[in-house]
Amino acid sequence: MKGQTIHKFTGLALMLAASFGYHKRPEIPYPKPYPDSSATRFLPGLVSVDGLDFNSAFSPDGQSFYFSRSQNGQWDIYVSHYTKPSWTTPVRASFCDEKYSEADPAFSPDGKLFFISNRPRQGETMRKDFDIWYVQE
Repeated sequence: MKGQTIHKFTGLALMLAASFGYHKRPEIPYPKPYPDSSATRFLPGLVSVDGLDFNSAFSPDGQSFYFSRSQNGQWDIYVSHYTKPSWTTPVRASFCDEKYSEADPAFSPDGKLFFISNRPRQGETMRKDFDIWYVQE
């Protein structure tokens, strides 16, 4: 998400924005068994490794997988990209700031990536609670 701008979300609830479905999904070689047939770890060795990985979202084109990772009391959003024939090693998302926690990625129908963060609003210090933010290219 190069050249993105980060915004504080001030509109409708994130759940409403994230609840809309997408009409066409690309074919991606998900590991078997498929998630709807039995519980299994997704992308073992890349996701759900030594820490706590949670709350994830696929990009609208299905080629990127964003997820939250908790390490040493800090939350960050990581991303793995599908490059045939496999997924890349996850890296911290480019919009994340190591000074603050970011988590719970979710995409809106128009492709904005929403997340929560304790990053300060303009003119503030670090927050004790979380606000909803979004990234827009």
